[in-house]
Amino acid sequence: MIGVPCPWQLFPSAPTSRKDATRLGSFEWALTCIETCISTHGCGSTGENGLPTRVIDISDPGSICLVETNLGIGKYVCLSHCWGGYQPLRTTQETLQSHLKAIPWTGFPKTYQDAIVFTRFLGVKYLWIDSLCIIQDDLDDWARESASMCGVYERSYLVLAATSAPNAAYGLFTQRNQGVLMAGETTSGLPISVKAWTEFTHPDISGHDTDWARWPLLGRAWVLQERLLAPRVVHFASEELFWECREQETCECGGLGSLGKMSQKHNQAPECFGDNGTVSQWHSTVEKFTLLQMSVAADKLPALSGLANHMAKLRPGSTYLAGLWSDSLWRDVL
Repeated sequence: MIGVPCPWQLFPSAPTSRKDATRLGSFEWALTCIETCISTHGCGSTGENGLPTRVIDISDPGSICLVETNLGIGKYVCLSHCWGGYQPLRTTQETLQSHLKAIPWTGFPKTYQDAIVFTRFLGVKYLWIDSLCIIQDDLDDWARESASMCGVYERSYLVLAATSAPNAAYGLFTQRNQGVLMAGETTSGLPISVKAWTEFTHPDISGHDTDWARWPLLGRAWVLQERLLAPRVVHFASEELFWECREQETCECGGLGSLGKMSQKHNQAPECFGDNGTVSQWHSTVEKFTLLQMSVAADKLPALSGLANHMAKLRPGSTYLAGLWSDSLWRDVL
């Protein structure tokens, strides 16, 4: 654990602007969700677990670096984000050794910088980002690490989802749309104003009506298993934060619970799906998966492998056959 900084230490200057004040309020809201989940839910992964092969050590602001963990024990946060054709910082066979020594702050794209800021706010030492923690031009490393993706997200303390960011340059924190309805001053001469935000809308990926242009991350096939396997997720959207864990879904405005769920968690017990249990659970997952977008067609089965590994634990008598299962093969084909 690292010490939680004073709020104003999270910003280059004191948070005197409305943007910074709003951001700090969102930080505190997310922290409340995390504390509630840990103290009252059974979502798991509340302490130190087995670390991924590599993580980013953010504990020293002056020396951020990639570390080989030797699969030790620790607490870490994951970043879920869209590459979007813009990926200026990657770990390759050429850059691996330099990243193990230090990664300069100015080299991180905005989304990564914001993820580091928020992870420090939580007092967590390690951050996992796919483009940095997997050697991108090493096919053996990619195959090995993508196969273990199930465990990486399941064991994480929290996933930070850059839900409204089309690429790594966008960042997590955005200026919310607001307008001045009335401005004036008090009897003592102090300025006052009344502000309003545009009406919030909430994503629903259970059907075909989700505006993926507004929440591009939710349209990515790779992201489905990241969300469904993680114990808890904070979504950074353009209008507000959303919260997902295995027992609750909510948002800053409070409207998500009344307007519908974002998803049905993969970790629900099979009996929640009726008499067919795990069979219906798998079909529901695949139906959601096939609605999503994938840049590389060959990634279809790897992007589902984490969920398949999780399902295999629930179906010990069945054999996984590239998206199908031996004990329900005829139903899967249909």
